[in-house]
Formats: sequence, structure tokens, C-alpha cells
Amino acid sequence: MESCIEESLIEVEIIEDVDRIMEKIQLGTSIPISENFTFKNSKSSIFRDYLYAAFKQYNIKAILLKINEKIIGITIIFNVDFENLYFGFFGVETHTPNRIQFLINNLKKYGKKNNFKFIKGPINIPPIIFGFGFLAKSEDTKSYIGRPINSLNYYKKFMDNRFYPKHRLDTYFFRLIKIDLNCLDYDFREYKFLNLRENELSLYREKILLLHLSNMPNFTQITPNPQKNAQLIYNYLIDNIESCNIWIIKHKSSNDIIGCGYSVTDPITKDIISFEQFIIKKSYQGKGLAIFMSFKIMNHLLKYDKFKILNGMMSIEYNNKKMINFCKKYLNALKRRRYFVFEYKI
Repeated sequence: MESCIEESLIEVEIIEDVDRIMEKIQLGTSIPISENFTFKNSKSSIFRDYLYAAFKQYNIKAILLKINEKIIGITIIFNVDFENLYFGFFGVETHTPNRIQFLINNLKKYGKKNNFKFIKGPINIPPIIFGFGFLAKSEDTKSYIGRPINSLNYYKKFMDNRFYPKHRLDTYFFRLIKIDLNCLDYDFREYKFLNLRENELSLYREKILLLHLSNMPNFTQITPNPQKNAQLIYNYLIDNIESCNIWIIKHKSSNDIIGCGYSVTDPITKDIISFEQFIIKKSYQGKGLAIFMSFKIMNHLLKYDKFKILNGMMSIEYNNKKMINFCKKYLNALKRRRYFVFEYKI
């Protein structure tokens, strides 16, 4: 009865003004937007700056729920084609199932009215900071970069509404270790690992972006317009290079760049390093090069990392058996979180 009374009071507004959207976007994420995360020599350590740029690039709109002009719910919506409607930063005050349901109803209503075929999300652009999916399982309550916390009511309500879990990302936590690569069942003598210095980044920028666009893992492709997404990622890494690492792999005989990746020291907790991407040219996949990169960057961090952080985390799609087995076998990694990215057929 109380929920029916509240629903009768709720007004729905769809807006395009990014400045207005930014005023209440914190409702849609547990990751602090305006806090100043300080790392030495970082050009910008306020997540709001990257969020604003991403919203402008993707021309987002927002669905607002209001009671007496007070905003009690929000989700952003955006698209890059006429088939798929993407949403993100989906949140309501008090996280109650009835409010979540009301916002889901209006998300579906917008998708149907505008003739979209699918609704996909949540994709919280830029994902390098705000992450993918709704949390479905967690053994702790910390928010990390790219891994927000949310009430399980969201995951449950989307399942109730027959949203299909299109992607499942499991987050593994581990201690950084040093290991002799000769102990592994691969021959890495043909490959050279280079952790790039700041003055080298401009030399490799275009090749890294091209490699990223051509060979991204499946779960990263859920972000629409990969070129924009790759540029947003690169901008964050460059601005915060003091707390990030970007590396490449070269094939020695041909001197071709055949792999790259990056890690980010979490500016929220400052006690863990997130290993974000291991991108390998398709013709070189299946040769254990993700493992090669993992241990090379760990050895580098253990030797040179100024922050002396020994904890790591990595999100892996549930069907990537090789990477999961590697994490369990060599890192004694523990799976402590699970996120779902949903798809709904209208």
C-alpha cells in the first residue's frame, strides 16, 4: 500500500543537460566522484573530470525519478546505433525494490518508445574508473577503482525482470609474487617486455590504441564505440602515469608490437593494484603471453613500485579458463566478487 502511494507521487523526467545530470550522478555509484585522490604529479585526480568528459563524448541523457522536485533515482542512457540502448549509473535512494522496479519500468518504457531492440548495462563510463555491471556477490564492502559496491537488490530486481546476464566478471584478489619464468610450461625467449617510461608513451600511443581496438577481450567490447572508450582509458593513464603502468610486448625477430597492457594503483584505497588489460594480437594468442605479461609486470612492480604495494586484483570473464587456472595455480588468487552485465530483449 505504501509503495503504491509513493509511486503516485513520483514524477519522471528525461534530461540531456550534463551539468544537471552531474549534480545527482553520485546516486548511481559508490565510487566517490568529487573527492580529490592525490598522487604525486597527477594532472587530474578527481574522477568528476573524466566522468564529465565521458558524458560529453557519448551524448548521454538521464532518466530522473523525483518526489516534490527531490531526485530519488537516476540512470544514464546512451546509444551509438539504432538497435542498442545502453544504461549506467543506475541507482535509487534507499535502494528499495519498489523504487528499483519503478526505474526499471521507465528504462524499458524509454527503450520501447524509441524502437530499440536491446537494453544493455550497466556500463558506467568510463569503465576504467566506474566499472561494469551490478555486484551479485562480494566478500567485502570496499569500493575499488572500476569495482563499485551496490545493494544486491539491483541484481535481484534485474533478474526478476528477465534481464539476461550477458557477461559475468569474477574479481580475483592475490599477493604480488616474483617468479622465474623458466619454471613455466612456455617458451618466452622470442618476446621482449617493455614497461614504458613517460617520455616513451607518445612514441607508442597510436600502436597501442590500434592494438587495443583490434584485439580487445570480449568483455571489454560491451562498451559501445571502442575508439572513444580506448581514448578515455588512455587519457586517464597518461594523466595518472605516476600511479599507473603501461607496457608492451615485442616479438624480437620482427620487432612487431604484439601485446600491451596496463595496471592502475587504486587511488581510493591506495593499497591494491588493479591489473586492467592484457591485450594480445590475435595471431599470437594461446601462447601464454598473458601469463608472461602478468609475471613481468609483477616483477617490475616488486622492484620499482614507489608505493610498495603488494596486493593485486584482476577481473576475469567466467569462461576464460586459462587465465582463471593461472590465477589459482600460480597466484593462489581468491575469487571474492562477481559482477553481471545484463541484456534485455525488448
